Amino acid sequence: MKRAVTVACSAYASVGADLLRLRVSSQARIAVLDAGLRAAREIGDIAAEGSHLGNLGVAYAELGQAGKAIEFFNQRLIIARKLGDFKGECNALGNLAGAYSMLGKKEEMRRFCEDELALRRKHGDRRGEGLALCSLGLAHAASGEFSQAIELYEQQINIAHETGDLHSEAIALVNMGAACRELGQTDKAVQCLERGLLISRQLRDVRTQGSVLTNLANVFTVRGELKRAIELYEQSIKCKQAIGDIRGVASTSLNLGRAYLQLNDHPQSLNHAEIALQIYEQIHDPAADNAREIVARLRKFIN
Repeated sequence: MKRAVTVACSAYASVGADLLRLRVSSQARIAVLDAGLRAAREIGDIAAEGSHLGNLGVAYAELGQAGKAIEFFNQRLIIARKLGDFKGECNALGNLAGAYSMLGKKEEMRRFCEDELALRRKHGDRRGEGLALCSLGLAHAASGEFSQAIELYEQQINIAHETGDLHSEAIALVNMGAACRELGQTDKAVQCLERGLLISRQLRDVRTQGSVLTNLANVFTVRGELKRAIELYEQSIKCKQAIGDIRGVASTSLNLGRAYLQLNDHPQSLNHAEIALQIYEQIHDPAADNAREIVARLRKFIN
């Protein structure tokens, strides 16, 4: 009976991983995944162990704990290679790229992205190829190569249409919208992001909704439509709070503070910058340095 319960515990964490990520906060997922990891190790299910390690890494990355996430992803990578699990290996490579991106390590990010894309193509994994193209697009965007990034996102969208992967399409549209904004193509950015918002709402994907809303707000900020931008930032923060994405709350709060600053509302700007700083310091995020400088300037100005 005990073994059956242990098996069920591990299986629940594996089978429900995608749904849990869409609907459950990162902190709550960690408790479920940690229980699943212990169960997998108890029954000697190394494949499930690898899966739980990867999902735990994702949850910690969402909390801004990139170093801890990298530890889990590296363990996931070792197990995947041991088992000859190419999809597990690809997932680990992609997740490592994302975690190194959080640390601002662009060379490591691009290297892992390229390794993942090559492996996906080698095995003819079209859906996975689309995800890898997205990651590589983000790597180019991180280096300011926005036109190249857009080309990769367009390839991802084509694959998403081919495979019927709406979630991947929504993510590509979000990233494309952000890249178009950087190039000053605000009309195209809004078009991409509104389509992404429609799909994410259709899927009830709160995480992607939060990302779309932030990026839409960024576009309206560039356009000088600050009241509209503030509304969208506030909606985005609610989405990110609902799923426990505290790093996302910090980032969006800082953007919200900048919008208020453009309206010369210094008290509100300082309030939101302080919220961001508190979170960044709590999770030991390198972005705390920038937030600290902003808070110091605002306090000096107000006083």
